[in-house]
Amino acid sequence: MLDRCNDGSQSQDGCTSDAMAAEQCRLGRLLAVGKTRISDANGDGIVSPGETLHVATGLLNQSACDNPSLPGVVLRSSYPGIPNEGGYVTFQWSYVMLGGEEWTATTDIVIPSSVKPGTRITFELTPTSDCGQPWQSSVVVE
Repeated sequence: MLDRCNDGSQSQDGCTSDAMAAEQCRLGRLLAVGKTRISDANGDGIVSPGETLHVATGLLNQSACDNPSLPGVVLRSSYPGIPNEGGYVTFQWSYVMLGGEEWTATTDIVIPSSVKPGTRITFELTPTSDCGQPWQSSVVVE
């Protein structure tokens, strides 16, 4: 029995054949960091020591086929102890991600009060798929 994928093609294994996945991976089309926003808690646009940052991120399945793995995004920073003592936060979803679908998640990160003004902190979000492209943004603590 053939399954019809979102792009109109057909597959015998639910649009997840090794050849199709390899081709999608080669093209970098499986998963991507979607809409992402980092904002400060008080909304003044200035990141201060001791302040909380809100991180809202998305994960986008750019493939026309479903992703049956448990997709996620890992958040890391260039500063030790941010976003937490372990050095990273994983946004993990436990559902099959349909082709073309985008999911969102949020978390709060506290900038330690010991961070000196003028420190640049770079955040990187990376899809847990081997095929995904990372997203980076920096903030300067003032």
